[in-house]
Amino acid sequence: MKKINLILCACALAGSAFFASCKNNAQEINFVTSTSYENRYTISGTYQTVSADNYVSEAGVASTTNETRTNIYNISSGYARIYWTDSEAIKEGNYTTWYGVNIGNVRGTHQSKTDTGSVAGTLAPANPTEESIPLYWLQFYKIDDELFYRTNDGEAVQVTVNGDLESGEDFSIEFTYKDTSDHAGTIAATSKEVNETTTTTTYKIDFKAQ
Repeated sequence: MKKINLILCACALAGSAFFASCKNNAQEINFVTSTSYENRYTISGTYQTVSADNYVSEAGVASTTNETRTNIYNISSGYARIYWTDSEAIKEGNYTTWYGVNIGNVRGTHQSKTDTGSVAGTLAPANPTEESIPLYWLQFYKIDDELFYRTNDGEAVQVTVNGDLESGEDFSIEFTYKDTSDHAGTIAATSKEVNETTTTTTYKIDFKAQ
């Protein structure tokens, strides 16, 4: 298991600030001690997106041909680097730690399908071959000792962690979130039009310590 600890030492600078009433006042600047960590892993698991269109006309008539597009990625191999910094400067509130997860060289299989209205599609290809999977970066936040992922909509979604993310040992994560994109633009106050796509993303990833 490769574990890199970078320790930045605290220091203080003291010097004269300015003259006031013929008296020197010393100003002290403290640079807070922080410790940075980095752990490395191999990964496996699944990554899935389901994008559902929802179109309703100006008159309020729902489309019968809305599409739902599903993409399923089964991860067979890949690497991840998790890094974070402990700093007293960010521990005054309930948010304490930010974790960056760099992911690379991810390979596995990909299947997709499109459902149109009430007509279900079929996952294809039936026998997928291994290929590169577009998974590169995640970031998490520790709030009140719980782990969260922040969506593009600004929502904090809780992440289930099996194991200890900071230990450097094996662990797994699982979380699901939704993002909604509005395509309608500016519409009249009397219009009933809806034109949006909601994407549900699910991660289930195992991290094995190197």
